[in-house]
Amino acid sequence: MISVVIPTLNAQSGLPACLSALVPGMVEGLIRQVIVVDGGSTDRTLEIADEAGVEIVRAPVPGRGAQLALGATEARHPWLLFLHADTVLSDGWVREVHTLIGRVASGEKSDAAAAFRFALDDEGIKPRLLEAAVRQAHERALPRHHRGE
Repeated sequence: MISVVIPTLNAQSGLPACLSALVPGMVEGLIRQVIVVDGGSTDRTLEIADEAGVEIVRAPVPGRGAQLALGATEARHPWLLFLHADTVLSDGWVREVHTLIGRVASGEKSDAAAAFRFALDDEGIKPRLLEAAVRQAHERALPRHHRGE
């Protein structure tokens, strides 16, 4: 049902947690494919991806956009989930995705795209300010009908 695409470049520090957070979706059969598209890592990124049993695609040129596009061409399933290698999905993400897919399938929701809320696990005021800035930028980027205007 879902192909996950993760662009990487020297992502050994964040990739294990990112992949671990996908396990509930794999167990439920929601995630059917995980693709790591690497931009030329020189650390243990590829070893970690290989040990996790995910597909590895080596991008001919580095660059997140090109890596995402290449991963999308390798995807075999109708739903795509693009993640940064340092993203850790929170508990409950599987339920949220099932809800979205159900709403689209029933015709209740015509949009077939969504984004998870950006949140940092750091403490203090600076991470909260960054989260607020990202939230505001996201709201400004939405079409008017999604903003309630």
